[in-house]
Amino acid sequence: MTQSNEAPPALSAMEKPINHIGIVVSDVEATSGKYDEIFGEVPWARAEFVVEDVVLHGRRESQEAKLRAATGEVGGLRIELLEPVTGPSVHAEFLDRHGPGTQHVSFGSAADYDDVIGRMEGLGVDVEMQGRIGQGAFTYFETQAELGISVELNPLPKPGTTPRTAAFRDTSRAAAKGLVDLEPNRIMQVGIVVPDARRAAQRYWELFRLGPWSIFEFVAPHLSDLTLHGSAVDESDVQIRGVIADHPEIQFELLEPMSGPSSHGEFLQKHGPGAHHLCFGKVPDYDDVVEALASGGIPIEMTGLLGGSTGFTYMAAQPQLGTIFEFAKKHEGRRTTLTASGTIPAIS
Repeated sequence: MTQSNEAPPALSAMEKPINHIGIVVSDVEATSGKYDEIFGEVPWARAEFVVEDVVLHGRRESQEAKLRAATGEVGGLRIELLEPVTGPSVHAEFLDRHGPGTQHVSFGSAADYDDVIGRMEGLGVDVEMQGRIGQGAFTYFETQAELGISVELNPLPKPGTTPRTAAFRDTSRAAAKGLVDLEPNRIMQVGIVVPDARRAAQRYWELFRLGPWSIFEFVAPHLSDLTLHGSAVDESDVQIRGVIADHPEIQFELLEPMSGPSSHGEFLQKHGPGAHHLCFGKVPDYDDVVEALASGGIPIEMTGLLGGSTGFTYMAAQPQLGTIFEFAKKHEGRRTTLTASGTIPAIS
């Protein structure tokens, strides 16, 4: 599968766990409270971080950055909500450009941290931001334009060290049920909108050996029964390319809106490349979940039927939760009409 003339990757992502998904929000307290309200009480770890030695787009900043964070597990996925408070940061820039949204994926720590940075630079990827929190450090790579999401990496923590943090809320609260009960469903996919899905998949492979990727064309008759913001859409006008890879912990879906009205096309036009949704996959009580969320103030953005066998609904939860959430419904007894048209890299 790997060609002999390929350069080695900067990091072998298939061998790394997903540490967390980072979502930038304007108010951590309000957003984490909304997650509690919808999904049930989340045991959030809340803190304020002072980031020192800030380097932003290659320039060392004289000012520290302060971030407020809440980290917790939702649907089996570790989510980090980040609120930029003061000072220069990629989070403040992201919030200013895009509003609330999924900003990064973290592959955690690497023993060869400095070497990974060097290999990324050798493969044409700049450092977006670096900083120090206590005796810990982090690097964000400038991958938003190519991959649709920034990538974070940390060095191995030094023994006996803790970040410079300050708790700002007591987390010892009794658990409570939410608006919907999705157990035992797990978040199984991150959907990322890009202008060229095949090119983005190739870069994921080159940088991280993330793949292989399967290429699908989401077009009629394999894409049907579409609605967007409550209005029917003529599916004959819609063409979306989906390129999909399975990391051991989560599926990556790259979505390229090619023609016709869609949530993905609107997202790309408004935000540029970026993480569009998190998907809980096939939910047994799909209709009840969608109805409960809609009645709870989260509108339906887009619905449809994929491959003649799987219904899907995007819930427009960006203002409340920082991202769109997708739920799928399996129509029993039906087999998908979708087949892959190719792979990246090509399999001979």
